[in-house]
Amino acid sequence: MTYRKHIKTFAFITALLAAALVAVLATRSPASVTGKVVSDLGGKTAPNIKGADIASDKQISLDSMLQSHKYVLIDFFASWCTTCQQDMAQLEAFQFHNSKKVSILGVDIDDSAANGIAFLRSYGAKWPAIEDSNGPDSIAVTYGVASPPEMFLIAPDRKVVAYFVGGATENQLNAALDDLQKANLKN
Repeated sequence: MTYRKHIKTFAFITALLAAALVAVLATRSPASVTGKVVSDLGGKTAPNIKGADIASDKQISLDSMLQSHKYVLIDFFASWCTTCQQDMAQLEAFQFHNSKKVSILGVDIDDSAANGIAFLRSYGAKWPAIEDSNGPDSIAVTYGVASPPEMFLIAPDRKVVAYFVGGATENQLNAALDDLQKANLKN
């Protein structure tokens, strides 16, 4: 093989490896991030959520929950999600200590209603949850949720005021709520 053919072969292999690396990086999941982060919905009006509670079949909506002038924590979860399972004790404690200020609305994604009900009951969760449909009109797509757990804290004026990805501790949720209440006192 001539020197020129070696260079062409080397250039071709290098280009092929570079293309493969770009393909891998473009299709991999984002780095694991947990806690409070910035959302495209931050400060904007939250899309309304409505549907039947998976346990009671009673119609519920974000708008109806906000009528009590409380914050609403929307929890996107799935029964198979390990982090969601770990979050349940934190959510239970947060709800217990803040029930006069915050309600929780679960959105069960990529799961069956039966599994969602069993999951919530196994942890003693008392808040309503809606089963999300798959597809372009799903609640998860509307909110930009990639995978559970993701949580949005919605103010009584329906503005998205905090966003958590990869789970949240009771302390993180309390800190977000405290920050909001302090900001409201200043206004």
